[in-house]
Amino acid sequence: MADASLSPQERQRFARQLLLHEIGADGQLRLLGARFDAPSTRAGAIAADYLVRAGLRPGSALEAALALSLPSEEGDPVADALCGAFAAVEALKGALQLGTPGALDPQLLADLETAD
Repeated sequence: MADASLSPQERQRFARQLLLHEIGADGQLRLLGARFDAPSTRAGAIAADYLVRAGLRPGSALEAALALSLPSEEGDPVADALCGAFAAVEALKGALQLGTPGALDPQLLADLETAD
């Protein structure tokens, strides 16, 4: 896929991502074609915001290739933000086929609770 497949507006909007070796024009086209399904929680909204900004589109569970693994209930806002950001990064890895998406270490969230 060539950079010419991106519209001028897309090239401008995603200019920084196009410069990244891990993404480039081919990766950005993959991101633009990817769909995700996020739960209706604070963490899901945070993940969705990051993914939409990267160029992915929300979709129904049936059409979404990327189902985000997030807690089903809202908790501490900091933990939700961390979970949402982590899920977005892992979804991007999956969409770009860069490594194996992983799960958030529950100990990290436990450490947040004890830090209060």
